[in-house]
Amino acid sequence: MMHHKQKFVVFLLVTMLMMSCCATAVNAAHTTITFWYWSWGAAMDQAVQTVISLFEQDNPDIKVEAAPWNSIDKLMVNVVAGTAPDVIITGGGHLPSLVPKGGLLPLDDFLANSPDIADAIVDPNWRIPSQMDGSIWYIPAVEWGPRDGLVYNKTFFAEAGLPPINPNVPPTWDVIAGYHKKLVRTNADGKIAQFGYLPYEGRNLDISFLEMTLDANPWNKEKQIIQVNTPAITAAYTFLYENFIAPWGYDAIQAGLGAAGWYMVANGKTAMANLGYYAPKNVDGKPWEFGYAWPPTLSGKRVTNLSGWGLALPPGKHPNEAWRFISFLIQSLEAQRIFFEHTGFFTASKKFFSSFRTDNEGYNWFINAVLTNEYVLPEDGRPSYMYGLVGSTLGPVVSNVFTGQMSLVNFLEAAQLKIEVEVENLSR
Repeated sequence: MMHHKQKFVVFLLVTMLMMSCCATAVNAAHTTITFWYWSWGAAMDQAVQTVISLFEQDNPDIKVEAAPWNSIDKLMVNVVAGTAPDVIITGGGHLPSLVPKGGLLPLDDFLANSPDIADAIVDPNWRIPSQMDGSIWYIPAVEWGPRDGLVYNKTFFAEAGLPPINPNVPPTWDVIAGYHKKLVRTNADGKIAQFGYLPYEGRNLDISFLEMTLDANPWNKEKQIIQVNTPAITAAYTFLYENFIAPWGYDAIQAGLGAAGWYMVANGKTAMANLGYYAPKNVDGKPWEFGYAWPPTLSGKRVTNLSGWGLALPPGKHPNEAWRFISFLIQSLEAQRIFFEHTGFFTASKKFFSSFRTDNEGYNWFINAVLTNEYVLPEDGRPSYMYGLVGSTLGPVVSNVFTGQMSLVNFLEAAQLKIEVEVENLSR
């Protein structure tokens, strides 16, 4: 017969075996989804891992495996191979490359069954840039907010005897041109050391910005075509060239300021720039005081482009669990604050914008810009890829027209032909 001690040992072993089996069963019940987020660096890596832990606490039946991505080709290879991720971060510029090839699932049915998700987004017009072929393909979230605001150097303004810009009333373009002339500084050898406003810094030449502020609309609503060789677009570039480039010369500007790029205003090379809500993170800590105001306009309206990156569903294996993850990211204020604390990114959530305030003047200005913006992207039939196509085609205006190598009229005519060819290729 078995001794009491032996019986206890056997009982213990059986109990441990049963617990092991139960653990295996629980693990087997987990659904693992894959989340590809756009590669924005270490801060985004940390934010994603923290948010995933938060989600898994509330959803113990789902595990999330995350990885950064930055290649549409890589995504499509996985889609074709049947190994697509379940959730990705993407933007409107990716839709023409993904939607026609089956790289994303339409979200219309998911949204119809989850009205609380649509209602959670701060701006009702978020659907427009995320639409293509009559369906919605991504939900604005994770990185979303005002793309346009006039960031200016208060210290340089004071030195030039200029008053601060009213943060609540858009200045006119003529006022900005006048300020610019008073802010140009040269050094001892006569080279330009400081500029007022450089048209090709940051987002200053972005076509969506030119449309809002200088009425340079590249979409012909009547003909339903993209058109850039128009009087309005010609007038916009002419105004910028004649007021901010021609009096000093492109070569002289580059000789003094160096190659144009982003955040020249943060380095004291310019005194004004059109930048988005991410600007405070990049100008804070500099040896000057900065102010924030509405961009200059012809209309007098308060305008900013509300856009950004969102969450989408490729044809992965677990769309329902993936939708739960998306719903969590959109509805969890704690998750949204984690993203902001790590990256400085705003989200598209009403909860975030209604509750977020800080002692940072810049962030507060951009928060208020969302709530007081007067610009609505027109529902005029424009394709989702328009801004990307027009922007890349008109980009060389700096090197071709501003340098005097090509007339603006000839450049816009050539750009129009190129766009027509590109549109024809997209429709094949």
